[in-house]
Parts: sequence; structure tokens; C-alpha cells
Amino acid sequence: MTRSESVKELMGQMLDDDIVIASTGYIAREVFRYDRPLNFYVMGSMGAALGIGLGLGMNVNQRVFVINGDGSALMSLGTMITAKSLKLTNLYHFI
Repeated sequence: MTRSESVKELMGQMLDDDIVIASTGYIAREVFRYDRPLNFYVMGSMGAALGIGLGLGMNVNQRVFVINGDGSALMSLGTMITAKSLKLTNLYHFI
């Protein structure tokens, strides 16, 4: 499955009140094809998407989806450990 197909499948599953945080680069461009009011594009801040998603996940009841590229995910390894330890039931991280 290509990146485009993966993003299309994922965005097709979004509910109206789901929050989507899209990492910088091609991920954000792919998600922008399915633009909606609760999409947030982390342009120019490689590695920050999961941290933003964590902050939201801790403070809202909605589902929060973070869509990260591999390089961006590698730049926030500590944030992945924090996310795992918090065990938020409304946070979903896709790489």
C-alpha cells in the first residue's frame, strides 16, 4: 500500500469531530487533499507532530490522530516513549 493509499484509507475513516495532526512534508500534502476544519498541518516543525497530538490527547475527549513520516517519528523518539507510558485511549499514532 502506498503512502497516498494509506492516507486516503485513514482519512476516509475520520469522524466529524476527530482531530488529525499531519507531520511536515509529503504527509501534510497528502492529508491536505482531504482538508477539513480539524486538520492541523505541522509545516516546518519536523518531529513536533506527536508532541502536539499528546497535548491535545491529554486535554480533549475527541480522538486525536497523528500521521507521521518515518524521519519525523525518529526525531521524536522520547515523545513516543511518553505517549506509550501515558496510555491515552484517544491518541492514535500512524507512521
